Amino acid sequence: MKYEIALRLGSIAAVFVRKSWVFSAVAGFLLLAFSCRQSQPSAFSPQLKVTVLGGAGQVSGSMTLVESSQGSFLVDCGLFYPDGSQDDIGVRQSQADKKNSSLGIDAKSVRFVLLTHAHLDHSGRLPLLVREGFDGKIFCTPATLLLLEEMLSQQVRYENTPRQWVHSTSSIKQGEDGSSYVTAHWNQCEWQDKIASRNMVSGYGMMSDVSELWGLELSPCKSCAKKDVDSVLMRTVSIGYGEEIEFMTGIKATFYDAGHIPGSASILVEVSQSEGKSKRLLFSGDIGNNMSILQDGPLAGAEADAVWLESTYGGHCRDLNVESEIERFQSEVADVLARGGIAWIPAFALDRTQKVLYLLAEAKSKGIIQNEVKIFCPSPTAESVTKIYQQEILNRNSWFRQGMYALDKPFADHICELPRPPDSSFVLITTSGMMDAAFSVDLMQKLLPDSGTTVFLVGYQDPGTPGGQLRHESSVVEWQDQAVEVLAKVSNYSFFSAHADAVESLSWLGNQDKQGVLLYLVHGDGAALESNAIFLRQNGFQHVEIAKPGEPIDFSVP
Repeated sequence: MKYEIALRLGSIAAVFVRKSWVFSAVAGFLLLAFSCRQSQPSAFSPQLKVTVLGGAGQVSGSMTLVESSQGSFLVDCGLFYPDGSQDDIGVRQSQADKKNSSLGIDAKSVRFVLLTHAHLDHSGRLPLLVREGFDGKIFCTPATLLLLEEMLSQQVRYENTPRQWVHSTSSIKQGEDGSSYVTAHWNQCEWQDKIASRNMVSGYGMMSDVSELWGLELSPCKSCAKKDVDSVLMRTVSIGYGEEIEFMTGIKATFYDAGHIPGSASILVEVSQSEGKSKRLLFSGDIGNNMSILQDGPLAGAEADAVWLESTYGGHCRDLNVESEIERFQSEVADVLARGGIAWIPAFALDRTQKVLYLLAEAKSKGIIQNEVKIFCPSPTAESVTKIYQQEILNRNSWFRQGMYALDKPFADHICELPRPPDSSFVLITTSGMMDAAFSVDLMQKLLPDSGTTVFLVGYQDPGTPGGQLRHESSVVEWQDQAVEVLAKVSNYSFFSAHADAVESLSWLGNQDKQGVLLYLVHGDGAALESNAIFLRQNGFQHVEIAKPGEPIDFSVP
């Protein structure tokens, strides 16, 4: 109403003084002033709700929706994995694939995304978010932005979500094992445009279903994947640690080093709700520890009114002598090689593989492992990530512990392909960390029945995967309708973990008011969440809850 009155008064004034430029200017200024005042949004967000949509009651799928008077934004947008152990892993994988095919929200209603780090369980559904209409900005640290491209590139190619697939019958090829495969497209890329209509075959569905329907192994098109990844990267803005940004009117975010992997962040969001009153919300992301051989652990999180705390390790407290564990790892690898055996190390492509390469380089420099020993790491993603890490040694952006920057080559030289005869004694790093995908399945048949093989498990293993079965000392590994006898030795190491345990999480909470802060536990299975809640209450925190999936937490004020 005020805007309409101002508009009419300005128009009337302009009629009476149209011969006088002075009075016309005054009338125009008044009209503009009233108009601008009317169109200015409030700087406050009395309405404020937080809903954990992924990562509540489970480890993966991290995604939290924050709804305010200024609009909605997400903290993370990650993939679901086949969490849990109650059902068959095939059932759990199907459930995860179904969850990864949707967001559960209207992507067009999301204005921004705050991304804690590049691991796919925090970032992997960003391409889906963009495909479904998100057109805002994604904020993350510079290191996360560099790593994100590499992580999403493989993820987008092989994600098992419904797509409109297209291939050319003239492009079908025969593999060495006699199977037929073809490059399959799902975006309108330059290669799809070249397919003649008489040769074009299309089908809609998940990659696994379409592959079975066509009787072909599908090799997802790299150009199509690049279009999906680029659509995410073009919306991404890097923010340095400690740099405060007001990304919505009256809503600010600050990223703090979480010490988990390079670029990982805990994010403090401060929401102005009324004159002189604000709500401080802290999202931990994944918190690191002081065991890392590459980077420093996290500092205590910023003081907040409410904290969403990861609980991967729950109430568990590690009791490890990291130096002795490193010595044991290096000497055990050396012993396997000295006997002419194979050291097989399944390790995730991001950060875990680089830690392994660092320790192997150190072992060679100390003479524990001979320099001529070959190290194979047939993963393009791991190779790209290692190059990014190596470049950081030159750039000196403080991703790593200071001692790392004194090393010319902190990561061992390696061959980015599978070993071939006559190679017989070597180190093999495969980036299916649980040995459940890619060529790890074929390698099992060759290496597990060989008593000269030692499998080094350096990360979490789902009980249903081949790695999980080996951790539980199975004499036969059953996977994909195969039963493989296990004569190989299995060795377990937990010091590679990049997550805080209960004591380290407690230290990270050091700046919080135990009587007043509201703690919401996320990113853990049921037992871990319960044990962490008990541990935190025993240590004086008065308000500890386990976040419930899809249940809004209302911080609104009158």
